Amino acid sequence: MVDVPWVVVAPVDIVASSFFCDWQPRKAASVNAVIKDKTGVFIGLVKLNEGRECRSSRERASTKIAGFLLSNLQLLRSNSPMSTRILLAGILGGVVMFIWNFVAHDILPLGEMGVHVLPNEDTVTSALQTNLADNSGFYIFPSGGLTPGATGEQKKAAMKKAEEQMAASAAGVLIYRPKRVFNFPKRLIIQFATDVAEALLAVFLLAQTGITGFGGKVGFVLTAGILAAITTNVPYANWYGFPKDFTLGQMITQIIGFLLVGIVAALLIRKPAAV
Repeated sequence: MVDVPWVVVAPVDIVASSFFCDWQPRKAASVNAVIKDKTGVFIGLVKLNEGRECRSSRERASTKIAGFLLSNLQLLRSNSPMSTRILLAGILGGVVMFIWNFVAHDILPLGEMGVHVLPNEDTVTSALQTNLADNSGFYIFPSGGLTPGATGEQKKAAMKKAEEQMAASAAGVLIYRPKRVFNFPKRLIIQFATDVAEALLAVFLLAQTGITGFGGKVGFVLTAGILAAITTNVPYANWYGFPKDFTLGQMITQIIGFLLVGIVAALLIRKPAAV
């Protein structure tokens, strides 16, 4: 607990703190508390109204979170210039990210790093259809003989055997579908919506900060992009053995995408001039 000096100015004899519920009376009289730090710099003013009930920490936290979300939802729904800039920055940022993904996958080699065409494709797919039939899903091999409903000891034994099999023969992951209707326009729409949603969330978080500088805003969104790139790609490479070049290409693509979103947001979201 941080020991922060504070001064209380009250018209009554009851002195209460709004920060520590255990010290607060169930029916507190009206109290004004001026809070200062050790240097005497003003921090805030606390007012306890008569009849205020002391609530649990969970209830107080839920109220604060709900209030935060509702207040910012009202900001986005309002017609203020700031809310318009936030929405515009998010949408334009998503458009820029979508264009960048196109460039990375269709013009630059980033999107194809670590991706290879399957040799003897007809032979391999025929074997898959024979063994997997209509059982679509995500498969890991070798399994070490692991079966559904295995006990803890059986899982440990299967894992040890799988490690031995990996060291001696082929290993990998497989996403199998017996049939898949690939609608390219639909995939583009989903990708575009995903990029816009990511950009909107990043810009929304940026708008909650007190960052005013151009570089700081770009850095904030870039950091969010690095976090997003690490969250999925590194665990997949670590546990499922995704190729290093594939992982690197995907991470670079995502990080640059968020960098571009940060630049758009920094250009559009500016601190209103003082009146």
